[in-house]
Amino acid sequence: MKLYFNGIFFTLLLTTACLPKGAKYYAKTGLSLAERNDYEGAVAEYTKALEKKPDDPELYKLPGIARYELKDFRGASEDLNQSLVLKDG
Repeated sequence: MKLYFNGIFFTLLLTTACLPKGAKYYAKTGLSLAERNDYEGAVAEYTKALEKKPDDPELYKLPGIARYELKDFRGASEDLNQSLVLKDG
């Protein structure tokens, strides 16, 4: 019986691990990395989120802030400006 439940658990684990991840997942992962001051990792995750949902102005704020923390002021400005363009558009 225990083997049966282990098999079910393993199958569920594999199934959820293989599900496609959405923008919200990557944004949350990025926020978690940013909280630990891993801004480069956060930008990478935010970029994945933007690939999933490129028309979301709120998502552009996140890499903008992380790039600012990395002193990439040009990149931060571009991201934050894109957020404004999409919001006003």
